Amino acid sequence: MEKEVFFYSNKVKLRGTVCTPKNNAGNLCFPVAVLSHGYELQRMNSGFCNAFRVLNEIGIASFRFDFRGCGDSDYQLGRMLCNSEWVEDLNNAVSFICSFDGIDKNKVCLIERAWEHRWQFCLQLWTIG
Repeated sequence: MEKEVFFYSNKVKLRGTVCTPKNNAGNLCFPVAVLSHGYELQRMNSGFCNAFRVLNEIGIASFRFDFRGCGDSDYQLGRMLCNSEWVEDLNNAVSFICSFDGIDKNKVCLIERAWEHRWQFCLQLWTIG
């Protein structure tokens, strides 16, 4: 199931897409991958759409969002401060998705699309408490 959502990061409205696997007969809480785009991308990039489909097929929910200054965020497009504002956006995105129904807040990982169109998998897990 795909759902368009929004959350706030330091009073800036950011938009995202939550995708959960279809088969949830037992009301399970799914692990989630937060998909993080680089400078030249946005959450609706075809690479992200393909990634969420693969993750859903193996029982992992995904959350992709537009950092401020990108895509559909309510912010000056093109202003991208990755060492400060984007760090705050990512932390707020993780907190938001961990509060979402059906998400296992103890099983969160980050998948990042970086320079040169390579995927980087970060094995850092967040504990929200």
